[in-house]
Amino acid sequence: IVINMGVASPFSALFLEIVIGAIYHIAFWIGQGATPGKMAMGIKVVMANGEPVEFGSAMLRYFGYWLSWLILGIGYLMIAFSAEKRGLHDNIAGTVVISTR
Repeated sequence: IVINMGVASPFSALFLEIVIGAIYHIAFWIGQGATPGKMAMGIKVVMANGEPVEFGSAMLRYFGYWLSWLILGIGYLMIAFSAEKRGLHDNIAGTVVISTR
């Protein structure tokens, strides 16, 4: 991490975003099945077979978030146009989002 005169470089900021974001998302997906935002919405992430999310699948799902962002959000648009309402990240990881209510 490079900091010049108290300001982090853009690369350092992106690196921290990826690392902290990965820890946050993966820990919540594995531990609770949902981040606080998903919990508030009454939804959670599970494997396509209904089992809790596994570590490897959580990592793939987070990678899919970034991949979707890199391809200009097309991976997120898949949710609106697919019959199963799954994004690229869900397809990569073998996960689905379900209602808890």
